[in-house]
Amino acid sequence: ETNLVSLNDFPIGHLKTLKELNVAHNFIHSFKLPEYFSNLPNLEHWDLSNNKIQNIYYEDVKVLHQMPLLNLSLDLSLNPLDFIEPGTFKEIKLSGLTLRSNFNSSDVMKTCIQGLAGLKINRLVLGEFKNERKLQRCDRSFLEGLCNLTIEQFRIAYLDEFSGDHTDLFNCLANVSVISLLSISLGSLQALLKDFRWQHLEMINCNFDKFPALKLSSLKKFVFTDNKGVSSFTEFKLPRLQYLDLKRNHLSFKGCCSHTDFGTTKLKHLDLSFNDV
Repeated sequence: ETNLVSLNDFPIGHLKTLKELNVAHNFIHSFKLPEYFSNLPNLEHWDLSNNKIQNIYYEDVKVLHQMPLLNLSLDLSLNPLDFIEPGTFKEIKLSGLTLRSNFNSSDVMKTCIQGLAGLKINRLVLGEFKNERKLQRCDRSFLEGLCNLTIEQFRIAYLDEFSGDHTDLFNCLANVSVISLLSISLGSLQALLKDFRWQHLEMINCNFDKFPALKLSSLKKFVFTDNKGVSSFTEFKLPRLQYLDLKRNHLSFKGCCSHTDFGTTKLKHLDLSFNDV
């Protein structure tokens, strides 16, 4: 909150050991990275949230193409994004990217995600904030653009309702290692019957019609907490599962806790607290 409108003349080019840069809550309109960013090889976290950035072009990230910042996590949340030029992030590698409460419509969201094609990223966060909601309804097709990204960890938060069939909702995330769903309305998730390569799955404060009957051979950690609309536990088949957290769901269990209930003999952590066991 320094009334900053541009990074061009920001006097930090000599700070070669800088790891974190926070310029959130300002009036920055352009995402163009100044040339002095090539002198910041240790930068790990750049917070540009709550500025005025609407468009991102290839020329804006030219510095990242010339000198990659592989450990950089970028937060662009609460910028009114309208357009990301296709190819802008092709072959760029980032540690993290957060885009929350950026889009006024599902169409804009879909277009901007398509503009991220070619990006290689460790952790991608999409969605909205609890008190900053812009999308009334979310077209599931926006996730299709993620097929053109390489993602290790994915989180999506505070999207109330997906339109259309959920059968292949997460197909473009089949090779993600970690996936987190926070405050999402999904109803029945039959898509999770498929054998994705997920190793860590979180479902927190979501709305479901019934407990997801998982069959994920690679899953090692499953966190299912504070969810709504689910009353009965359903058996699942997770042969590699080691960590299971089912607390605060008001679940009822007909029986517990044989290997047939959880589909594994490798469980090391089990939390059933605050349920109707």
